[in-house]
Amino acid sequence: MPWMERDKMSEKYRFILCCEEPGTNIGAICSEFGISRSTGSKWLKRYREDGLRGLEEKSRRPKSCPLALSADVVCEISLLSEGSKKPKAKRIHARLKRNLAPEQVPSLSTVHRVLERLGRVEKRRRRKSEAMKPDGAVTAERCNDAWTTDFKGWWRTRDTKRCEPLTIRDEFARYLLDLYGFVQVRTEAVKDRFRWCFEVYGIPVSIWSDNGSPFASTTALCGLTRLSAWFIKLGITPKRIPKASPWCNGGHERLHLDIANELESHPERDCASQQRAFNQWRVEFNDTPHGYLSDRTPAEVYQKSSRIFDPREPEYEYPKSFEVRKVDSGGFLYFHNEKYYLSKALVGEHVAFEHVDDLTLKLWFCNFLLGQAVVPKGLKPNRSDCRTYKYFNWSK
Repeated sequence: MPWMERDKMSEKYRFILCCEEPGTNIGAICSEFGISRSTGSKWLKRYREDGLRGLEEKSRRPKSCPLALSADVVCEISLLSEGSKKPKAKRIHARLKRNLAPEQVPSLSTVHRVLERLGRVEKRRRRKSEAMKPDGAVTAERCNDAWTTDFKGWWRTRDTKRCEPLTIRDEFARYLLDLYGFVQVRTEAVKDRFRWCFEVYGIPVSIWSDNGSPFASTTALCGLTRLSAWFIKLGITPKRIPKASPWCNGGHERLHLDIANELESHPERDCASQQRAFNQWRVEFNDTPHGYLSDRTPAEVYQKSSRIFDPREPEYEYPKSFEVRKVDSGGFLYFHNEKYYLSKALVGEHVAFEHVDDLTLKLWFCNFLLGQAVVPKGLKPNRSDCRTYKYFNWSK
């Protein structure tokens, strides 16, 4: 007799009636109804204990689950994810490790599933990974090889005051060195934040930025500003990504996206409260496992620079073969009766000319090459003749 799916209860009851008849073979009846003998015995047992109620479908969910997540932990995950547009499971998992006992901390995948049930995460479209970084991208082989810096777009705190955060990070370790909010951006104030970083972490090899102020100038030679000139005097090479190419500093741009989702979306009462939120978020960011670091935290990977910051800024000594000149108050340089504009950032600074040969002349500021000049074709080179330098074309 075929099993009738459309009415399970009636078929079960008919099976019980057949089994209750005297002299019946339960095995044969089970075969007739298309069920196993163990299933038939189970139905008979339930019917004799609970009657027709015993034949109702029962949930297969286990009566107890010792590994089930407690309501308190779910509530904690919900609270930690509030105030962020796109909360990160890794960051919340790191916070749970600090707030809960080790045996209460769920796995990272469990935290992600809870966020999904709460509707706090969105599925992201996977992008094809690039085999190589684009030309001009920031690269680093060890800690302090390259620091990256930029200003995150400003927003207003709840008391309507402007807050514009400056971010400084180590490219290799993904370590966030500083996150500081400015009410008004001034070069000296930005310089003070870098001075604080140098005192705490030491001097990096290079600092990468975009082409905006106060890191770069559109009119000065090599785009020098007072800030980048100060970097050079400290032995740091200022570098810039290509114009209109934010993907060349993709890690820093991603950092700004996290700040927008987790901090800008939930502004604080005033600038002081916002800075306290910045300080706490920076610590949490550095203590969060990072996929690029094989799930180690930036704090575990980063090491301070062995180059110690010297606030005295000693005068740079050029080789004796160089011709040293001083930049005047307008940012101009006089050389062999010719006037060249360099940058107001170099006012009062000493630069030097290096005669490579009779055709090539290089201009240096400390150990930074500002440019070189090559004698045009057809002009007879003569070091003592000022007309030789009048027609020089400067290029980096």
